[in-house]
Amino acid sequence: HARTHARTHARHARTARTQGTQGRHKRKIRTRSGVLLPDGAPDAAEEGGTASLAAPEDRVAARDYGHVAALPRPLGPQVEAALAPEVLPAKDNFSREIVKDPVGVVLCVAPWNYPLLTTVNCVVPAVLAGNGVVIKHSPRTPLCGDAFARAFEAAGTPEGLVTGLTCADESVHTAIAHDDVGFVSFTGSVRGGRAIYSSVASERFIDATLELGGKDPGYVAEDANMKAAVATLVDGAFFNAGQSCCGIERVYVHESRYNDFLEAAAAEGAVKITVTSASMSRQST
Repeated sequence: HARTHARTHARHARTARTQGTQGRHKRKIRTRSGVLLPDGAPDAAEEGGTASLAAPEDRVAARDYGHVAALPRPLGPQVEAALAPEVLPAKDNFSREIVKDPVGVVLCVAPWNYPLLTTVNCVVPAVLAGNGVVIKHSPRTPLCGDAFARAFEAAGTPEGLVTGLTCADESVHTAIAHDDVGFVSFTGSVRGGRAIYSSVASERFIDATLELGGKDPGYVAEDANMKAAVATLVDGAFFNAGQSCCGIERVYVHESRYNDFLEAAAAEGAVKITVTSASMSRQST
């Protein structure tokens, strides 16, 4: 079943790509970029794994995704310039250039913690470069892929240019093995990244990008502005309930400032916990 879906969606994406995103469809996307914000985007964002996702995702969507939805029209010339062939210095009897062709179908494997923003980082550049996209979203946020598909159809792109693929994580390897897929973009855990990269290496010889979670540290130096350091680090640890690939998970503090930091961080953290609890209580009533 998953294999059939993978083949169907990849075939649709390739068909749409051959119809030409380089021409009028790409121009329409750029000049009507406001419609790319999926209908009911806050609802899709609230698909996240926990109730605590709602407020941070809304805040991120308003700040970052809204910026994508309001892409300036001068982006068009920037895209064309970025995709133009690079002419290399001539040599005797040789003319040389680097041509930037679409890779075909981009498989976007997206996470649940920022289901809109992280997908944008893959889908928009892929389409502007002339590719079809198949979005395999997390099982916790499966409707987000379909929301992107509807948004791109509303923008006037060919049917199937951007499609959602709903399947178990294990079935992603079937999609990677499909001949139409020319690139894989993955955002998620280190374990998931290893599985994706292993599949790409064993099944296909194609490129892949991996944006993985980590153990991001903070450091408070002896001469640090303690108030600013505490506010930044505590926010980094609590933001989106800590469900962020760049969240602060450990802090190193100069020994001369250690006690001051603990006291200030405890006070700042108590405020964060109180505000978050009050916000969640309002949402549940």
